Order: sequence, then C-alpha cells, then structure tokens
Amino acid sequence: MRNKFEIFNERLCNIERVLRNLNYYPENLKKGVESEQWLNLTDLCNYLPGKPKKVTVYKWVRKRLIPFHKSPGQKKLRFSKSEIDNWLKTDQL
Repeated sequence: MRNKFEIFNERLCNIERVLRNLNYYPENLKKGVESEQWLNLTDLCNYLPGKPKKVTVYKWVRKRLIPFHKSPGQKKLRFSKSEIDNWLKTDQL
C-alpha cells in the first residue's frame, strides 16, 4: 500500500503539470467555455430592446434595477452581456 503523502504528491504534481500546460497553451482556457463579453454604456443601449437612451440606463443604475460593474476609483460603467441576458429573461424592463 502506498503512503498517503506519496499519493498526495503525485496528485499535486499532476495538477501542476495541467496548470503549466494551460499557461503554455492559453487557448486551452477557452475550450468549451465562452469568454465573458463586456458592454460599455453605448453598446448596452444599442443591445437592449427599445434602444433606451443613456439617461434612462443611468437611472436604472442609480436605482440598482440593472446589473452593472464599476471598478473602484473609476467612473466608467461596464455591463456583463450574460448578466444582461439573464436580466432580460426575468422581464425586468
């Protein structure tokens, strides 16, 4: 019977090898996983049904009616396309 530490070390080495391969071949990270798309305010207005004006979206953001992201110390709003799609499916408009 093998020592538990030997088994643990073997598994750890396998994990390290996989991670090295992912770093070496970054396209492997995207296989089967769609990377997140981000929309700025203009893109969002064009994407949404009814093409709302920017001032309308700003009101939704202020009231926290729409999912948005804003990095600390930055003024620009960003919107995750997948979150917006989910938001639209819940009939929030």
